[in-house]
Amino acid sequence: MKKVNEEIKRQILGLLAVVLFVGTIWGIVNSWYFALAREYTRNHFVELALPYRESFIGAIKERFALVEGLASFANAVPEETVATAFNDFAAGIFDEKKGIRNISIAPGGIQKYVYPLRTNEIVSGHNLLKDPRPEVQKDIKLAMETGELIISGPYELRQGGQGLIARKALFKDDSFQGLVTIVLDMPPIYRESGIRDARNISITLIDAEQRLFFGPEPGENPINLKMQITDEVWQMLVMPKNSWQTEYFRVMQPFFFMTIIIALFSGGGLFLLARKMFSLSRKARLEQLRYKNLFNSISDAIFVTDEQRRIIDANQPALQSMFGYDLDEIAGKDTSLIYASRSDFDKIGNLLSEKSTDRTGTLLEIALKRKDGSVFPAEISIPRYLDNRGKTIGKIGIIRDITDRKIAREALHREIEEKQTLLREIHHRVKNNLNIVASLLNLQKNEFQTEVSARQSFDDMAKRIHSMAMIHDSLYNSGSLSSVTMSTYIRKLISELNASLGRPPLIRIDADLEDIKLNITSAVPCGILINELITNAIKHAFRESSEGRIYVSLGKKTGTHTIVLTVKDNGSGLNPDFSLESSASLGMRLIQLLTSQLDGTLSYSSDQGTTFNVEFGE
Repeated sequence: MKKVNEEIKRQILGLLAVVLFVGTIWGIVNSWYFALAREYTRNHFVELALPYRESFIGAIKERFALVEGLASFANAVPEETVATAFNDFAAGIFDEKKGIRNISIAPGGIQKYVYPLRTNEIVSGHNLLKDPRPEVQKDIKLAMETGELIISGPYELRQGGQGLIARKALFKDDSFQGLVTIVLDMPPIYRESGIRDARNISITLIDAEQRLFFGPEPGENPINLKMQITDEVWQMLVMPKNSWQTEYFRVMQPFFFMTIIIALFSGGGLFLLARKMFSLSRKARLEQLRYKNLFNSISDAIFVTDEQRRIIDANQPALQSMFGYDLDEIAGKDTSLIYASRSDFDKIGNLLSEKSTDRTGTLLEIALKRKDGSVFPAEISIPRYLDNRGKTIGKIGIIRDITDRKIAREALHREIEEKQTLLREIHHRVKNNLNIVASLLNLQKNEFQTEVSARQSFDDMAKRIHSMAMIHDSLYNSGSLSSVTMSTYIRKLISELNASLGRPPLIRIDADLEDIKLNITSAVPCGILINELITNAIKHAFRESSEGRIYVSLGKKTGTHTIVLTVKDNGSGLNPDFSLESSASLGMRLIQLLTSQLDGTLSYSSDQGTTFNVEFGE
């Protein structure tokens, strides 16, 4: 009886030892797996929340960019034209993005221009600099001090509803001019970014001042994702819609019951086997995650289809940005929905069905269509999709938006055409100028009567040709190849003529010039004419005295497009019997010819010196 009792005792102790051992192994394994399941679950919710965070930040920043555009508009448009141009400009901004409550420009801080005015009457005429709210005063002061984009809120707006206010101060010559403001409605932004209808996760948003402005009060151990909004840091707190324990158990449930059964038969062996299984499972998840991250990091849109051209998979970020679709919307549909025309879809299908040659990897340029119906040019390549035995099981469409490339290509073509036109114009100008030089030489040859007169004639001709060269030098230095600023040209010509008179000059040349621009066709004869009139005065006006003054003026008649050139001296004047029509002087003949070339009129007078006036159109 005693031996039986001892045996029973040993069996009980052995059973207790086995139960204790198995229970210990089971507890260790489940505790270890629970830690891994917790980490995996939280990482999974981070992956679920990241697209919402990036979408929310993107939606906010896209609207902030509109504030910069509004500031550029307010700085560029004169005050007197803002009233007429503002509504059109603001309407374009208002229609571009949903979620804009109002747009305003506040010269001197007073909201003078508000769009739309309807439903926003309360803010029209409001003096922001005297707003009674301390938080508004703080943000306006910061905007004026930094010149940067400053945001206020989110908080309840004066017009009602929750909004976010973005402001930027306007400056001119470091002087404060006013403020531009865009008031954003937060609910449309929540809908656009998807956080209002997020599935499986609960999202709470907290601003830089730790104020909760969206979502429920977070529970224990929320995931905290930081969000950089201009110079502020907001927080996105993420929780599962169920409890963390429920989510952990959902991940652990299959393993939980398996470990109980297996641990009862083999404690140590089950532990090693479970560890190996989890390790392989984790490696597979990491490989799958790595593939998914790589797939979604590609900027080109990638469609994976079966043999019937039905969509199996696509990289979601590129699909959304390029076409505006979510994968769930198009999965299982054929790719005809992204083609601009059915004929293009059929043409690609015929190419894919060709058996004689494999051209499916060839780059093709084709028009594609977004979800909103807009069409854009794209480059598409369609290699075969193979299984692990090398058998074709579908196609992979790799699509690149080439809108920017086409725009750049067209701009390059336009630039080439403009340069070719410019080159033809330059050749034409050179030909005209050479004709002028030939004409001047032809006129000058009759003056070659003696060696002295020939030298003088060549010297005069060199000065006339130099005056033409100065016109082209002015063109080159101005950066324009179509017009010459005559005031700059005349001052340089006078400077060179003064230098040629010696030091100290006894004849002084003064000028009164308006900033008038002439095209090259008028500038060349005008330049030679000015040179001829000044040179003529230097040579002939001061024969009885070595001192004198020459006055040059160029300007427009008041209220007209008529240009008046005057060259006046205080010399001895013209001979009483002087007649322009009967003058045999080459200089006078040139003056008449050049005036005619300008389609101008020439007049002269001789009262206390000589005055020549030339009037011609622009």
